[in-house]
Amino acid sequence: MPLGVRPDRVLRAIAGLVLFSAAYMAENVPGGATSCPPGASGSGTIAGVVSPPW
Repeated sequence: MPLGVRPDRVLRAIAGLVLFSAAYMAENVPGGATSCPPGASGSGTIAGVVSPPW
């Protein structure tokens, strides 16, 4: 690590980025799944795509 960089600040920055990314994905994944029309999800089931658990 460069001189003057304290590990606690780096860990806090990493934790903040992880939490931000998790919240972003938690909003986008269900939104994308619910925007799929019923016919497309039915054809996905025929093709072998497993439906999401929600």
